[in-house]
Amino acid sequence: MIIAKLTSVSYNKTLRKKIINSMKLISPILLIFIMQLSVQAKSQNKITHRFKNVELTKAIAILESESTYRFVYNNNLVPDSKKVVANFYEADIPEVMDVMLKGTGLSYKML
Repeated sequence: MIIAKLTSVSYNKTLRKKIINSMKLISPILLIFIMQLSVQAKSQNKITHRFKNVELTKAIAILESESTYRFVYNNNLVPDSKKVVANFYEADIPEVMDVMLKGTGLSYKML
């Protein structure tokens, strides 16, 4: 009877080690998967807006209000005369920024 108890305890320790090792392996994979879902959800920020002769700085402010993105720029570099005339339907931020900054010599970088 003592031998049976020792075997049972040994089996429980082995099973416990297997479960812990499995959790150690699965946890990082699960974390990476969740982070990927977060990135995908954030990248699906679509813009639908009609800009009719709107100043570039005001257009950027509108983008900030309609998305989760924040823009940092130097007001001295933004041309005052640049007006945005464009219609966007379910457009990605890079697409919108490309159209808005066309002809200004300005560029953007997403972080």
